[in-house]
Amino acid sequence: MIVKHRDFPIHLRATEALFRRLPQSHPKKAKIERDFLKRKAGFEGELKLDYPFSLLDEEKYDILLDLRLPFKEHFFQIDALILTKSYFLNVEVKNISGILTFDPYFKQFLRNYRGDEDAFRNAVSQAAQQTLQLRKYIPQLNYPGEFVVVNANSNSIFRTTKETKSLDKKVCPIGSLLDLIYEMDTQFTEVMDKKEIKKITKRLLKAHTPRENKILDSYGIKPDEIITGVQCSKCKKIPMKYIKGFWVCYQCANQNRDGHVQAVIDYFLLMGNSINNSQFRNFMQLPSAIIATNLLQKLSLKSTGVNKGRTYTYCFETKKGVTY
Repeated sequence: MIVKHRDFPIHLRATEALFRRLPQSHPKKAKIERDFLKRKAGFEGELKLDYPFSLLDEEKYDILLDLRLPFKEHFFQIDALILTKSYFLNVEVKNISGILTFDPYFKQFLRNYRGDEDAFRNAVSQAAQQTLQLRKYIPQLNYPGEFVVVNANSNSIFRTTKETKSLDKKVCPIGSLLDLIYEMDTQFTEVMDKKEIKKITKRLLKAHTPRENKILDSYGIKPDEIITGVQCSKCKKIPMKYIKGFWVCYQCANQNRDGHVQAVIDYFLLMGNSINNSQFRNFMQLPSAIIATNLLQKLSLKSTGVNKGRTYTYCFETKKGVTY
C-alpha cells in the first residue's frame, strides 16, 4: 500500500509562478523557464508510477513516495521506495524522450533528440548513491536491496553497447517495472516480518523533511522585481482591475469574480506563507482596505490576530489521490 504520498510539488509551482510574474526582459527569465519545464517533466514522470503501483498487492508492498531524508549536512531524495519482507527497491524516475545511451567512459547518459545531442547526470550512479545513503541512514535495512532507474517516457529508445550491457538490470522503461518487481519476488526469501517493516516506515516518515520553499532566494531575485496584480485567465494580461465585484481585463474584456484566488496563491508561493490586508491590497492592486478585507474573508485561509494585526496563512497540503 502507499504508506507515504507525494508532497505538494511546491518548488515546481513556485517556479511556474515566478516565471509568470517576471518581466519578459528579465535576464533570468529563460533559465527559470528551462528549470520549470525540467521540473514539470520530472514530476509528470513520477506521476506515471501511480498506475503500476496500483496493480501491486497492498498487503505485500509498502510504498513511500517522494522521500527527502537528511544525511550529514545535506539531504537526499528518493522518488519511490518499495519495502517488502524480502527486499527493498529504490526507484529513481526519469522522464526523458529520444534515443538514450550510456557513455561508460565519462559516466553520462546521452540523449539524441531530433538530431541534437545532450548529456544528463548519471542516473545509475545517482540511484546507487541514494541506496548507499539509505542503508547508512537506516541500519535496519540490512537485507537485500536494489535500485532501478525507470524512464517514464514511452517515446524513448534504449541502446546499449558491450560495455553497458550490465545496465539492463539497472535501467528499464516504465512498462517493465512490474516484471522487474515480480522477478525480485522470486529471487529473495522473507527475512523480516511486518512489525519490523512498520518500524522502518515510521522512522522514514518521521525523518522526511519537505523542501523549504525559498524560490526568490534561490535565483537571487528581489521581491520588488515581481509583477503584482491579478492575471487574466484568458489572455494572461496583468493586471486586471476590480470594478463593482468583478475583475475586469482591459485587454480582452474578460470578467470574473475570483481572479484574486490564483494571485494570492502566487503570493504564498513567492513571498512567504502569510499575508496581511496591506500586503494583499498592494499585491492585488486594490483601491481600498475594505475591499481587501471582504475578499480575504471569503477565502479559505486561516487567520490570527485582530483588526490591523490580522494575518492570513495557507497550507499547501498533500492530498491522497490528487494529481497536481
